[in-house]
Amino acid sequence: MKTITSIKSRISSVLNFPLMIGIVLMTLVLSTIAHCSQGDIQHIPIAEQTYNLTREQHEGFLRYLETREQAKQDVRKASLYAMDKGVDFLEITNRILACHYCLKHPKIKQEILSTGRRFFIFKYPSDDLSIIGFLSYVPKAQSPKSIFLIRGGNRSFSLLHPGREDYIKGDHTYIGTTLRGGINFGRDEFGGKDVNDVINLVKFIPTLQSKIEGTLQTNDIYLIGLSRGAMEMILALNRSKWLQGKVRKAVSVVGMLDLEEWIKTRPSVLSKFKRNFLLNRYNKETWLKARNPMKNIDKIRKDLPILIIQGGKDIRVNPALGKNMFKKLKSLGHNVTYWENKDKGHEFQGVDAALEEWLELKISGPVAKNKMR
Repeated sequence: MKTITSIKSRISSVLNFPLMIGIVLMTLVLSTIAHCSQGDIQHIPIAEQTYNLTREQHEGFLRYLETREQAKQDVRKASLYAMDKGVDFLEITNRILACHYCLKHPKIKQEILSTGRRFFIFKYPSDDLSIIGFLSYVPKAQSPKSIFLIRGGNRSFSLLHPGREDYIKGDHTYIGTTLRGGINFGRDEFGGKDVNDVINLVKFIPTLQSKIEGTLQTNDIYLIGLSRGAMEMILALNRSKWLQGKVRKAVSVVGMLDLEEWIKTRPSVLSKFKRNFLLNRYNKETWLKARNPMKNIDKIRKDLPILIIQGGKDIRVNPALGKNMFKKLKSLGHNVTYWENKDKGHEFQGVDAALEEWLELKISGPVAKNKMR
């Protein structure tokens, strides 16, 4: 009987352990807030209530809220790419129209319906893996440009939303990859074999063409790399002469173009690289050298037009990274242009008038005056 009672007591303790931990953590938080010195306290209105928090606690709380909201967005975006087993090409236009983003922004839904834009997700081969990509195009468009979007983030974090306002402007065709890892099998190596996913996506264009009602450009394509995607873009171009022959112009947007300098501004990312992306103390030098765009431009043809766009108020990727790459490419005789949006942060405004003019080789007039080179 004592044994049974002892077992029950242990089970009860185990079941109550999470509750006990929660109570302890809450006590610590409340205690910390209660004992803050008045000199450090700021009154921050959140959700129509006022809490007494130090600046550090407030910033930490905002990061927590941002992370939680980002996680919700990532789950929603991942659901857009869901495909049944055995399916390798699927129209998701209705899925896009009914998604949280379109419901929140009715003008986007109206734009999609008025142009007849259609959305598809598909699987394409890369090495021995099957990678999910998306296609967005207007069937009746006359000579649309094929714009390849190379995502930022990593794994399931910050996936591209096919129906986002930035990717439905005009009659352009947008094609994007999710890269290995995350919602795909394989491991994200952050500039390792995942670079092949960019090259193999472009190679998949003829197959995509055979599956749709419309025309895809197979030559003179445009690459736009976003944040980490800009790093992937430069690495892909440097590794593949074939890809260089297909690309008419390349655009880096708030890109990680100097990996070593980026680590200096955000040293905490080193632990993430070690934890998730195969970096260790024995291979650090070769790992960085193979992935740093600044050290992987020697094979890129010098007449390929490259545009570097940075945000002057970007706290994630310092604009100095883009400036460093611009200066190096310029010194080597490359056809490179630098724009800095002084009032923008870590963001992409889509193919706006300024970018469209650059893609059309019309860099002149008032658009040019709004850009810093």
